[in-house]
Amino acid sequence: MYYYIDHTRRFEYNTGIQRCVRAIALALMDVSIPLKPVIWDSESRDFSAPTLKDLEHLSKWNGPDPNQWSLNDRESHWTDDWLIIVELISGPYMPSLKEIRMSADKNGLKIGCVFHDSIPLRYPQFYGPNWKKTVHFHTLYMKGIASFDKVFANSFSTSEYLRDFLYEIGYSESYVGSLLQTIPLATELLGQKRPPSVKISSSNLWTNRGYLNRPMHILCVASFEPRKNHLALFKAITYLQSIQNLNAKFILVGWPNDLQVLAQFQRTRTIGLPIHWERSIDDQRLHALYEWADCTIYPSIEEGFGLPVAESLWNRIPCLCSGYGAIGELAKGGGCLQLNTSDWRSLVSGLQLILSQPNTYAKLIDELNCRTMRLWSDYANDFVQGLLKPE
Repeated sequence: MYYYIDHTRRFEYNTGIQRCVRAIALALMDVSIPLKPVIWDSESRDFSAPTLKDLEHLSKWNGPDPNQWSLNDRESHWTDDWLIIVELISGPYMPSLKEIRMSADKNGLKIGCVFHDSIPLRYPQFYGPNWKKTVHFHTLYMKGIASFDKVFANSFSTSEYLRDFLYEIGYSESYVGSLLQTIPLATELLGQKRPPSVKISSSNLWTNRGYLNRPMHILCVASFEPRKNHLALFKAITYLQSIQNLNAKFILVGWPNDLQVLAQFQRTRTIGLPIHWERSIDDQRLHALYEWADCTIYPSIEEGFGLPVAESLWNRIPCLCSGYGAIGELAKGGGCLQLNTSDWRSLVSGLQLILSQPNTYAKLIDELNCRTMRLWSDYANDFVQGLLKPE
């Protein structure tokens, strides 16, 4: 099976899609699917082999070791005629999906891809002055994957949006039904064992969790960009600080994809809010922050899946997040305080509740103790079965 790694092998951050590229590769390897990595050669307009440096970069953040890839000749495997694309191929500096399709046909390959979201089409206001260009390229991307052989949506909400889009541009129900399948991503945090259950009750919560003489620790893992809705979080924290002694400390983790959000964060620091930001961290530091955190908050308006929510749940840490769309699919399984993240006042109410009501926190912990988590091995098995499903 050929596995497309063109952007991830050089991108300096480990955002949600990059995590998926690494995790799905490892998951397929773990179920004995041999993977041969490929990149795009802009000169030949065709696929080519990555360098060792590319594979070493891909191995960061718990990605596959360079030796795990199938780089040499070997016995044939039934997946040999498949090209798998987990990355988002959209933008002026990437190949068109027509070129990807033509190259795959030339090499005798069928294409299976993971579809992450249709957010630029649904929320163009989050993409600044260049939103028309973003919408244009994402529309081409969503049209282009209709020429692939299999498309695996990462959540039921994402699947519904893509299905409606394909109907609108003229594809039949039977064609879309044979093309599109829903395979939700795993809720397992790659490379980290799940912590043991936390046994607490509302009566002994503060002592057991160590809150008695310190502020609550709240973690937010999200890139600095408008859709992640940091501005509403800053507003909620500012309001709470103005009306009460905000007994909490916040750590934000994410790369600064939008300078306006970064500037707003810097203003919050000048007025003394209890917020710290870490731009780029490795797996060890992320693990340490989840151990530090008492709860997480994810104010994002819209996601294709919501990996930070899943990672919080994997670590048995309650999460304040949206109750709608793909995030709502994750939240309804337990352990989440569901909010209307489009309204900063809802963030205020959620923070007040989690900071002042031990019963609420204890209930969320109980839900996490009872919750069954979806593993990457589950995803890989479903993915393989999806490839085998008749068209």
